[in-house]
Amino acid sequence: MGRFSHENAQVMPDQRTVYLSDDEYGTVFFKFMADTPGDLESGTLYAARVTQDSGSNPATTGFDVQWVELASSSDSQIEAWIDEYDGKHHCGFRRW
Repeated sequence: MGRFSHENAQVMPDQRTVYLSDDEYGTVFFKFMADTPGDLESGTLYAARVTQDSGSNPATTGFDVQWVELASSSDSQIEAWIDEYDGKHHCGFRRW
């Protein structure tokens, strides 16, 4: 689901879509789409691009959200890339 501080995660009823954010100032609103429902091992990470008409009042009008694809991979692909990169096998990845 990406390498960042995962906070405020909300899994949607489809068991594929997870919305994530971070409490820090100036961070991004993320969406993770799992390849397989109920399995967060592989999927695609997106970031929200939010736009609003500069002449409107943000308290009373909506805004447009475009989901920008950041990456798509699986745990095994990432582990293989790390092994290739540094020549060592790492097996300490954990899911929280």
